[in-house]
Amino acid sequence: MNEKINIFDVELDRFTAKKAMRQAVEYLESDTINLIEVVTLDMLLQEKENKEWKEQTAKFDMILPGEEGILQAAKITDTRLLKDVSGKIFLKMFFRYLQKNHKKAILISRDADMAERLKKAIQQNHKGMIVVGTCQLDENGSQEEIVNEINGMEAECILSFLPAPLQEDFIINNKALLNVKLWLGCGSTLAERYIENGTGGIRYYFMKKRFLHLAGKHIKNNLQDKKDES
Repeated sequence: MNEKINIFDVELDRFTAKKAMRQAVEYLESDTINLIEVVTLDMLLQEKENKEWKEQTAKFDMILPGEEGILQAAKITDTRLLKDVSGKIFLKMFFRYLQKNHKKAILISRDADMAERLKKAIQQNHKGMIVVGTCQLDENGSQEEIVNEINGMEAECILSFLPAPLQEDFIINNKALLNVKLWLGCGSTLAERYIENGTGGIRYYFMKKRFLHLAGKHIKNNLQDKKDES
């Protein structure tokens, strides 16, 4: 049984990095495209009132917490899970798997410079990983052109570092048209921290503090509502 983590009515999978990785490998070996989302604090804060975004994320096959603050808000004390999330172990394992098994990946972001920096950082950390190309999509860009560009690269995996809700809107609208095995949505903030290998500084500190306050309040209200119903 998969116990879920509910934050702002978004249900995340409570998977260790190893369990998530086993599932990701199954996705890469399947005949249809599967969707994974790594959710961050800023994504949840920004979209907490966005009903459409929540409906889109519910269509993903696996949703993982991308930052330790999400677990803290849910009062999760499992040391293995906390270590996996804070160390971004799943992402590291996933990139290593792509490298060792010669899987081709595409990077998609809203900014061309960010895409190239990500490509460089990933290839430096995982030498031999095959990134066949990068794509850029802004809010006014043609999604049809990006779909054709992606399919022309003949890759197994798309690594998305688009911001929410553009990231979710693109893949849900175009899932049936993409000739890949797996979509891994990481968001733009996680991309920046992966490149810089840091925590985001003072701005991140205050955002996390605000997140913990609001998420804790939401969880408390939900528990009270369930108690009142019983």
